[in-house]
Amino acid sequence: MLRFEKIFWWALIPQIGLLFYAVFIRISNYGITENCYLVVCFGVYLLGLALYFLFSKAKKLLVIPLCLSAIVVISSVGSWGAFRVSERSQMNRLEQLLVQNRMFDYATTNPASETIPAVDAREIMETTKYLYQRHKSKKLLRMFKDIPIEMKGSFYEFEMEFSQALNIKKALLASRSISSIYFSKYNQDKVLPLGEHDYDYQIAVSGYPTKKGTNIAFDTDKKLVLIKDQAHLQIKNKTQTLIDIDLKQKIGEKLTELGWDRQAFQKNSPAIIVENETVLVKIIVQSVGVNRQNETVDQLLSLGAIALIKIK
Repeated sequence: MLRFEKIFWWALIPQIGLLFYAVFIRISNYGITENCYLVVCFGVYLLGLALYFLFSKAKKLLVIPLCLSAIVVISSVGSWGAFRVSERSQMNRLEQLLVQNRMFDYATTNPASETIPAVDAREIMETTKYLYQRHKSKKLLRMFKDIPIEMKGSFYEFEMEFSQALNIKKALLASRSISSIYFSKYNQDKVLPLGEHDYDYQIAVSGYPTKKGTNIAFDTDKKLVLIKDQAHLQIKNKTQTLIDIDLKQKIGEKLTELGWDRQAFQKNSPAIIVENETVLVKIIVQSVGVNRQNETVDQLLSLGAIALIKIK
């Protein structure tokens, strides 16, 4: 048993070394967070136990809970605790990013005078998000006292206001190579009786288009069929295809016009109008989910809309 105990503690030391190496890489890239702080404390705790049981003659088991209790107390309170240390580290990291991009000088924060690197824009926003969500830091407000922002509401609302105030919205969008984003109008337009508009047909468009399947909808008299696949919307009658609409392209154009802003989408449901010699189609988009690559639609994930159709 004693022999196994020595082997255990000696074998543990290289693992602790790997733990410290991994957390050092993380901290050097992203600064100290509460999680990193606790991992370091746990590593110090394990290393202390290993050295104690390898070289001490006493080897009292009471040391294990006592050391753990001491680390919990030390890391929970005071300016050396996990909360305060992580806040200082992330504030320093944010200040370095702003100084690097000439946006912070002598305790004054200024909007970016030119487009900053997309990577820096993402790091500024991610660090601000951490401080906003974890700390609601007064230090954050003091740093941006010259920028008209308020720390209230959801982070998405804060992010829109913050990125516009700092003039980094364009760089921030460019940093998100591919990301999923969903838009929805809270008070959605209702389906109207045919007599209340100048179109001949009205079809609800909804579902989750995929590469492997299609979504099919009919008008009330089943004179027209609407087929929606991963990127296109086809309107057919019994004999021919009346129109083929590239949904991915058209929706991408509309979202770009709105600046990829959810609030703008809620206020103004985008309407896609397409026509040819046979038919006029107006698609009122009420909700949509897309994979975005930079400022274009990479994939259409979901769609809720009303298609108004007029036969010429």
